[in-house]
This record gives sequence, structure tokens and C-alpha cells, in this order.
Amino acid sequence: MKLIIFTDLHYYAGDRETAIFGKAKKLTQYAPSMLEQLVEKVNHEYKPDAVLNLGDSIQDANDHDADVISLKKVAEKVKEFACPYYMVLGNHDLKMFDSHREAAEIFGVEGFNFTVELGGYRLVFVTHEVRPELGTTGGGITKTHTMGESTVAWLKNELKTSKLPCLIFTHYAIHHEKPNAIPLDREQVLAAIHESGNVRAVFSGHTHVAETVEQEGIVNYILGSPTADLTVCGTPDAVYYEVDIEGDDITVKEHLFEVRE
Repeated sequence: MKLIIFTDLHYYAGDRETAIFGKAKKLTQYAPSMLEQLVEKVNHEYKPDAVLNLGDSIQDANDHDADVISLKKVAEKVKEFACPYYMVLGNHDLKMFDSHREAAEIFGVEGFNFTVELGGYRLVFVTHEVRPELGTTGGGITKTHTMGESTVAWLKNELKTSKLPCLIFTHYAIHHEKPNAIPLDREQVLAAIHESGNVRAVFSGHTHVAETVEQEGIVNYILGSPTADLTVCGTPDAVYYEVDIEGDDITVKEHLFEVRE
């Protein structure tokens, strides 16, 4: 099985000069070109079994209607992939929304907690719950920081009943030293994973720093962001990933976009 994975694109459809989010470490102006390049490479070069998006498709503008426009731009472009496309949502995607519902309508899907059987694996896609009463601070982290009781119960059932080994795809990491990089109910999530005994790996984004963390027998591949500028040098990191899976062997390769607006 071959997968192409990207995360934390932070697409912003508005006028960057007037954007109130302006952060030097997010060069959102490069997102349209990168998404265009990815469509071309997927359709004409890689031809993978699926393309996966691990969330924060957009950079929120702290404005509901503006975020809808950005999400629609991404939704329109990903329709051009000539293979299945699957996604979860991140904190910035959900910052100005009260649930997953509006984003699901925009992308034409039933929801963002679902499973797909592919290449001898069950791929489990998990999006954290939205708790509007907690507010929109921290780029939406505050209101999306828990996976949620019902989602954990769903995850537990999907893992336990699978006859195939499982791969989990989500926005927040399962293992990380930073508290805002993992769900607040991480222990319940880990309990579901360990009880099933059939999770081979977890893939996530959010931190913008690529690293592989292995704890308690679970490997968490944390992927970097293409529009991030971690060194604040004015050039985006431009990363996306090719994941090849053969049996129990998982190979993650980092690729670079051409940097152009």
C-alpha cells in the first residue's frame, strides 16, 4: 500500500496583508501552489492507493464566513485527486465552528470519524470533539483538545472488532512531551489502543515538527507542515510524505514541494 500524506497546510483564502492571524512561522501564501503541485504529483507520478490529510487544512481568520471560504477552496481542489482522498480535521479547521457538521457538508462527507479497509489494514480516522463552551483561544486548541467520550468509545469498538491490523490517523499526537500536542483524554485513548492489541502505528500532525516517537509499544509518526517556517528564514519547510507499507514494514519518506507562490 502506498499513501501520500500531508498535514497542516494552513490554506488561507483571504488577503494576507489584512489577515489578523499573521504569524511569521506560517507562510500561508504558498499553500495554493503546494496543493496544486500535490494534485499533479499524485495523479501523474506517485499514483498512490490514497491521499490522506491530517488536519489544519486552513489557517483560521477568526471569522466564520472567511473560514468557510478557505475550506471550500481546499474542498474544490482535493476533488481533483485521481485516487481516494480521506481527511480528519484539526484545531484551526474547527476554531469557528460548533461541530463537525458544516465542514462535513463542505467536503461532501458524512463525518470525520470513520474507517477504511485498504492494503490489508483497517485505516481509522479520528477527529476530536468540539466543545464550543470552552471558547476559541489557542488557535482552537481549547475547544478541540479532547477526543471525547463517545469518540473514544467508537474508537475502542473499531479497533477491538477489526480482523485486520490497524493504523490510526488523527491531528493531535498520541505521544508528545508538549501538553497542547496531545488530547487531554490521552490515557483513555491509549487504553483503547492497548486493549485492542492490533494498532501498528499512529500518524498525526499539529506540531509542525517531524519526528517519530515510540512509547509503550506504539509508534507515532508526527509529520511536519509544508507552510511552516520553523527557522523563521522566510522560506517554508515545504514537506509532504510518501508512506509505503508492505506487511508489517512501514517506510515514511519526506518529500519537498517546489517553493513558488
